[in-house]
Amino acid sequence: MQIKKIILSAMLGVATTGSFAQGLANDARDAQAQKQGYYSQPYAFVQAQGGLNSTLTSGNIMKPTFSIAGGYMFTHAVGLRLHINGMNSKNDFDSIDNIYQFKYINSNLDLMVNLTNLGKKPNGPFNVYLVAGAGLIYCWNNEEFARIARTGVIKEDISNAWINKSHKDLISHNIRAGLLFDYDIMKNVSVGAEFDFNNVSDRFDSRYSGSSDWMATGQISVTYKFGHKAYGSDRTYPTQKK
Repeated sequence: MQIKKIILSAMLGVATTGSFAQGLANDARDAQAQKQGYYSQPYAFVQAQGGLNSTLTSGNIMKPTFSIAGGYMFTHAVGLRLHINGMNSKNDFDSIDNIYQFKYINSNLDLMVNLTNLGKKPNGPFNVYLVAGAGLIYCWNNEEFARIARTGVIKEDISNAWINKSHKDLISHNIRAGLLFDYDIMKNVSVGAEFDFNNVSDRFDSRYSGSSDWMATGQISVTYKFGHKAYGSDRTYPTQKK
């Protein structure tokens, strides 16, 4: 009988300890839930952005730019985004005091890696994404450059300029790398700032330098996320594989 009492007491102690440990784990998750408001799961999103761009090889002149995007996060750390950016690019010359601009549309397929969540569960409303992608950029309406070129005052090498009938427009590669800083202001909406460097054709600014041109872009973003779920009263949480 004494042995049975000892065994029952030990079993009760183990059960109590397990319940206490589980309670601590749930409390920690509840604290995280209260702080974040939801847990990350596969979800789609749409995004609108606006800001400034500059062709770094052509005078660093800032010009407004806008973007729309849509994507899907396959995990809390990795996703893909189709990103369309454009408006005007504004450039100048080293040798003469003239400024010209043209229109462009930049389309990219971007890999998005959430560095904040990499290798762990989401733990807060602030996220930092590494953005890396490739695509095509289409440029047109280079009439201002052509008008200056006809005066014969340009001293830079413009032999590769896209201003004649056979090369009126330009299609170039675009390779992108950047960072997106994003903050969740509510369950499905976040605001942020994205900074990208884009590698484009040497012909992008209509002048020859012997190496690719670079375009820098800084934009403020608003993102709406579909499919996010709030923590429920049933205290169910996403599991994480060991």
